[in-house]
Amino acid sequence: MNAAEWEQLRKNWTDLCDVYPSDIFGYFYQNGVIDLKEKEKIQAAETRSEQMERLLYNIRCKEGHQPFQKLLEILTAKKYLSLVQKIKVTETQADPNVKSSADPNANNDLISSILRTHFTETSGASTLLNDIRDLLKQKKIFPGGNEWNNKDLSAFLTKEFVGIQIEQVSKCLKGKPRILLYPFKMMA
Repeated sequence: MNAAEWEQLRKNWTDLCDVYPSDIFGYFYQNGVIDLKEKEKIQAAETRSEQMERLLYNIRCKEGHQPFQKLLEILTAKKYLSLVQKIKVTETQADPNVKSSADPNANNDLISSILRTHFTETSGASTLLNDIRDLLKQKKIFPGGNEWNNKDLSAFLTKEFVGIQIEQVSKCLKGKPRILLYPFKMMA
């Protein structure tokens, strides 16, 4: 979703949060925009407004799925025609060529799942932190270049996983210090 599309949604936030999420999140799940875990997380919110907020923040960072267009399509199909028209005519100052910045915590569950699989396959071996970052880049986890720095990635790893020891490597590879990860024991 680009910055102009996100601004259009933001300017109509109250009206969007009045939409019944059950009318639309099934569509996003059915079409592969969100996965089962994301769908369940959205449904776990207590109020319909919170469910819509979770859905909107979630689809915001879904590249390749055209979430803005799909949202307008499903709103049209579910007879929210006045809201669709209101969103379409909403003027924005944002550049449509700029990607919307994603919620930094939106993909934590997905990152955890990817890394759990990686650590299970490489149990007992050391892993370079830059290799972890490359793995996440390869999976297109950070849309719009919102990639974590070493400090943030290290903090996430030590918070999320038991038995990971992070230590600074004294020698530099390609002029950059690297950090080694030692997964000792993975606990789900």
